[in-house]
Amino acid sequence: MLYLSSRDDLVEVVDLCARFRVELPTFVTPKLRAASHLQATPARPRRLPAGDGAHSLVFDSRTASWCYLSERELALWRRLRAGTSYRALSEAAEGWRSGELRAFFTHLYRRGLLAVDGKPGLDPKLYAGGPLFPRAYLIEILLTERCNLGCRYCYAHGSPNRATMSLHTLRRAVDLVMDLPCKFLTIQFAGGETLTRFRAFREAVTYIHEQARRAGKEPYVTVQSNGTLLTRPGVVEFLREFGIGIGVSLDGPADINDLTRTYAAGGSSYRETVRGIEAVREAGLEVVGALTVVARHNVGQVERLLDHFAELGLAGVRFNPILARGRGESAWADLGISPGEYAEFMKAVTGYIGRTRAFREANLERLVRNLVGRQRTFRCMRSPCGAGLDYLVITPEGDVYPCVHWLRESELCLGNVRHLDSLEWAFLHSPVVQEMANRVVARIPACRRCQWRHLCEGGCSLAARDRHGSLLAPTPLCEYYRVIYPFLLEYLAQDPELAGFLVPEAEVSRVNGSRPRGRRDPLRRAQPSLPTRG
Repeated sequence: MLYLSSRDDLVEVVDLCARFRVELPTFVTPKLRAASHLQATPARPRRLPAGDGAHSLVFDSRTASWCYLSERELALWRRLRAGTSYRALSEAAEGWRSGELRAFFTHLYRRGLLAVDGKPGLDPKLYAGGPLFPRAYLIEILLTERCNLGCRYCYAHGSPNRATMSLHTLRRAVDLVMDLPCKFLTIQFAGGETLTRFRAFREAVTYIHEQARRAGKEPYVTVQSNGTLLTRPGVVEFLREFGIGIGVSLDGPADINDLTRTYAAGGSSYRETVRGIEAVREAGLEVVGALTVVARHNVGQVERLLDHFAELGLAGVRFNPILARGRGESAWADLGISPGEYAEFMKAVTGYIGRTRAFREANLERLVRNLVGRQRTFRCMRSPCGAGLDYLVITPEGDVYPCVHWLRESELCLGNVRHLDSLEWAFLHSPVVQEMANRVVARIPACRRCQWRHLCEGGCSLAARDRHGSLLAPTPLCEYYRVIYPFLLEYLAQDPELAGFLVPEAEVSRVNGSRPRGRRDPLRRAQPSLPTRG
C-alpha cells in the first residue's frame, strides 16, 4: 500500500477535533479479533498503467479517501468489499504474514477505507455540511486602479485614468480591518498597479503596522505588481524593511509576454518586468511567485514558458486561466481557452516539474494539498469559498465586495467603509453572501454523484452564478477538475516524491514494502499535443 500523508498529521487531527469535533483515525489502531467483521468502504478501484509498483487506485468519493494497492493487496481488498471476518480473511490470505495482514487492515482503517465491526475509520458524512477549512482573513485593498500597462485581458480595466483611494478612505478601511475577530490576517494590495502610487502605498503600509501594533494584530502584507516599477528608487528597500511579499505578473519570454502585456501607450513591458525581478533578487528578497495568465497566446508554448522561468531562477509560478471578465470578455474570441485546454496545459506543467524539479507551481501545490490532508485551505478551490466571509475587497471608492473578480455589481456590494461600523456586520447581513455560504456540493445537482466532488468541493461560487445564473450550478472549471485530479493521482503513483517537492510537509507512506519501481513520466507514454489556435 502506498499513499501520501503529512508531517503535520497530528496538528490536523487536533485542529479538526477542536474546530469541528471531527475525529480522524490517523493514529488509531483498530482492535482486530478473529471474529471481527471487516468491510471495505464503497470505494471505486481504478487500474493504473503497469510498471509503477502500485497497480490500482482505490478511491472513496464520499470522503475523498484513497490509496494505491499492489496486485495482491487489491485481491484481498476485493474480498473485503463483500465483508467477512478477520479469521476468514486470514485463512484465505495465502503468502501474507500475520503482521503484514494487520498492518494492511490498520492502514486501510486509518485511510477511511475500512469498517471494523460496522464502525468505519472515517465518518462517511465528513463533508456533508461542506468542506473543512480554517477561517483565515484575506483583505484585498485596491489602493489604485491606475495602471501603466494595458493588458488585453485585464479583468480590472486598469488604465492610467482610473481612481486612487484617498488617505481618509484608506485609514477608515484599515481601522475596520483591525476590528475583525482575528489575530493573523493577510492584506494584499492589487489593482491596478499599486506602485504607480508608491507614496500612497508607503503611507498605507506604515499605517497598517501602526494600527496593528495598537490592536495586537499580526498582518502579512503582500503586493501583486506588473514588476515594471520595482527598479524605482526606494521601492525594493521599502519592501524589504516591512517584509512585504511581492508577486510579479509575467506571461513568458518577450515575444509571448508582449502579445498581451504592453504599456498602455504601446510598447514592450518585458524588459522592465525582468529588471524588476532581478532588482528584488539582488536585494536579497524572493519573488513570492510569477503569475502567468494562460490564454490562447501561450497555451501551446509550455516548454518555452517553463524553460524561460527556470532560466530566470524563479522559485515558484502560478498559472491561472484567463477570465471572461473586464477586457478579458471582449478579448475572449482571440484569447479564450476551454477548461479542457487548461487541463492539458497543467498536465504538461506537471510533467516538466516532475522531470526537472525546477520550481513549484502554486495551483498544483493546492491540488496536491487536497490529496494529502482533510482540510481545504485554498478558497478558490472550494465552495463555500469564503468570499464575503473571510475574503473582502475594498475598492478605491471604499466600496466593499466579496471578490475582486466581481466588482461593480450592485447586488454584491456589501456597503462602503465610510458608512460601515463593522465589516463583519456587512457580510453577516448580506443575502448573497449567506446564499454563497450554503453552496456545498450536496446541494449542487450536477456535483452530487461526481467522483471528485470532495476534492474540488464545487469550485468558485460566483463563477457558477455568472456562467449559469445560479449558485447551485457547477463551476465553469468542472471539466478541468475532472481531468486534472485523476491525472495527478496517476502521475503521483509513478512519482510520489513529487508531492513532497510541491508540498514541503508531504511525505510518502508505504506499507508492507510497497514502492514504485522507478520514476516514469506518464506524459512520455501518451502525451497529447497541446492545442493551438483553430
